[in-house]
Amino acid sequence: GPRREEALKVLKELGEALNARAVERFQAAHSRLQAIGGYSDTDRRRAFAAALEADPIGTEDFLFRYLPEGLEATGPHDLWFSSDHECGACCLRSFPSPVELKWDAEVGDGIQWEQSKGQIWLYYRLKDGPREYAPGGWIEEDVVVQMTTKEMKVSIGGTEIKAISGELLRTIWRKDSWWAIDEEGTLVVTLFKRELCNWPVPIVTRHCGVYKREPFPWNERMKHMGTSQSRSLQDVPPPTDLPD
Repeated sequence: GPRREEALKVLKELGEALNARAVERFQAAHSRLQAIGGYSDTDRRRAFAAALEADPIGTEDFLFRYLPEGLEATGPHDLWFSSDHECGACCLRSFPSPVELKWDAEVGDGIQWEQSKGQIWLYYRLKDGPREYAPGGWIEEDVVVQMTTKEMKVSIGGTEIKAISGELLRTIWRKDSWWAIDEEGTLVVTLFKRELCNWPVPIVTRHCGVYKREPFPWNERMKHMGTSQSRSLQDVPPPTDLPD
């Protein structure tokens, strides 16, 4: 209908503003889009696709900086009040939140990732393995995931997967991080961040120097604490039971 046509027109403007890194145009277009409606998250991601393909790091950083400010959550659904509580507690069955705060993107070589404030999820679709009965041809015994607080190495069938291996942008809690292979043959690596913050990228490349932050050990105790962290890669086994 007319609303859908108008939304598609504004989505095009949104993508053009993103490509140009025009903050005011981008936020104005996004505000108009929210007022119009008639679009989905998939439509919005399609509008962002060209910019993400041309400059994934710069585009993700732009979205982290400027998109959440223009988001307005819609009203909560299925609102009810508890009569058991003397103060009349208000209970929400669901609560809308901006999907862009958990933005997904492609690292390269088929690696997808997304994040919340405290975690990062990396997805790698297994393929070309020797085991015909397993999706992608690989099982957990073929996969080795090693981590330190600042580095990760993933090997499948004895071959390092470079796109998902390397220095991490920030530090993680290695003992809390884990991995698994889902029923569709996708390797899922879950990393727990030490700092509650957004990462523009998960793994450092030669383009990522601007995002790195190294703490300076300003006294002997901090130096000792820094060197006492695990600096050598250690195996991270898959969980015996997947968390809910």
